Formats: sequence, structure tokens, C-alpha cells
Amino acid sequence: MNFTKTILFLSNKAFPIIGFPILLWLWYQKEGTAFAILVMGLPFVFGYVVPGIGTNVLKMWRFRDRWVIGNYFIHHGFIYASTMGLVMLLAFFPPSGNEALPFLGNMARAAVLLGRDNP
Repeated sequence: MNFTKTILFLSNKAFPIIGFPILLWLWYQKEGTAFAILVMGLPFVFGYVVPGIGTNVLKMWRFRDRWVIGNYFIHHGFIYASTMGLVMLLAFFPPSGNEALPFLGNMARAAVLLGRDNP
């Protein structure tokens, strides 16, 4: 296995399986049950609904790998949730009031960590 395949395996298969329960527990410890379910659950559901519609209904794309059901990854929601959970854990600072600045700061930090250059 070359370097690129190793990185892809670690980021797309190993990290989501190991990282999801750890991040769920960390969020539970940091902010409580409801917030942990929100932070990890929304990307989890998004990771299955949007690619499911895109691959099975709209036929826009398909994923090719051994870990697929239909046309997309069996663990796709775990990929989204573990990545977003880690990014938000690093970027999120609880706001002290109803001011807009802390919310904008959280969004900016998350965007910087998640953003990438698309040509």
C-alpha cells in the first residue's frame, strides 16, 4: 500500500470507525447529551441523506470501493460526523450571551478548518 492509499484508508475508514464513538463521548463530557447528539447526529444524518439522494435518486455520482451499498459508502455518515465533530471540537467556543460575534467566530474557525482549495 502506498502513502496515498494509506492516508485515504486512515481518513475514510479507520478514523470514522474509531473517532465517532470517541468524539461522541468527548462532546457528551463537554456539553451534555443534547448537544452531543446535535453535533454528531446532524452530520451523521446529512452524510446518508444527501449522498443517498445524489446517488440513488438523481444518479449524479457513485462511489467505487469495497465498502459500498448501492452507489455510496456504507459508512458515509460516520465519515461526515467524525470529521465535523473533530473540527467543531477544535473550533467551538460556547458563547457567553446572545451576541453575534461568538457565533461568527465559531463559524469562521470551522470554515477555516474545513475549507479547502477547489480549482
